[in-house]
Amino acid sequence: MMAMLEFYYDDSGTHADSDVVVWGGVAGHVHFMNELSAAWNAQLATPCEGRPPIKKFHSVDLMHGWGEFEGYSEPERNLTRRNFRKIILDAGLSVLSYGIAAKAWHEELNGVAKIALRSPEHTILSLAVAGGCEAAIKEKMPVAFVFDAGCATRTDIPLAVANGIELAKIDPDLVSSGISPVMGNAGLQAADLVAHETYRLFCDFLATGQANPEPHLARLRDGAHDFQARWIGRNEITNMIAEFNAAMTLRRGE
Repeated sequence: MMAMLEFYYDDSGTHADSDVVVWGGVAGHVHFMNELSAAWNAQLATPCEGRPPIKKFHSVDLMHGWGEFEGYSEPERNLTRRNFRKIILDAGLSVLSYGIAAKAWHEELNGVAKIALRSPEHTILSLAVAGGCEAAIKEKMPVAFVFDAGCATRTDIPLAVANGIELAKIDPDLVSSGISPVMGNAGLQAADLVAHETYRLFCDFLATGQANPEPHLARLRDGAHDFQARWIGRNEITNMIAEFNAAMTLRRGE
C-alpha cells in the first residue's frame, strides 16, 4: 500500500454572527491514524471511570454536560477531556488549526474581492487544505482530506479544496477528499476536539490580544508531534485584499 498522509478537519464557529471561524483537526500517516482509531474506540467504551460507554465524542457536549455527557461532574468532564486528548498525543499525530476573524473579513471585503474570496469559512479552509498539500509535497506522498458527512451537500467544500490545491501548487492527482459519518470515525471526533479547543483560543485572542491557551489545550500543544495554529486577523485580511487587487491590476495590464 502506498504511504499517504491523512488530514481530518472539522469546523467551529460557522454559526451565524460568529466572530471567529475555525477549521482544525489532526493529521498523520495512515498507520498512525489506525492507532488512533483503535485506542479511541476502546476509550469510547469507558470514557471515564464509572461511566457507561458513549457512541461518539463531542467536545461541546462534554464541555456543557449535554447529551451522552449529561450528569458528568466537572472532574469527570476534565478527566474525559484528558483521556481523549492523551490518545491524540500517544498516536503521534500532528494537530492543526486555522482561524479567521469573520467579522473583520465582512467589514474589510467588498466588490470583486468579496466575490472572488467568497466567505471567511471558504478562505480559511482553503488555507488549511493548502497547508496539508504543502506537507504532502514535503513528505513526497499523496494526501487525503476527510470531512464529516454533513458536508456532503455543501458546494463550498470542494471549491475550497480545489482552491487549496491551487495555492499549494501540488499535482491534483496526488490529492483526494471525501466525507465520512462522525459516528465511528475517530479521526473526525479528534478533529472536533481540536477545532473546539482552538476556537475558544482564537476567540480569546480576538477579544484580548493574548494567546493564552487553557491547560487542556496547552498540554495538547506541548505534547503533539507537531502543533500549528494559524490566525488570520484584520491585518492579514487587508494584506490579502491588497495582494488580490494587485493581481487583478496585473491581469488587466494596468
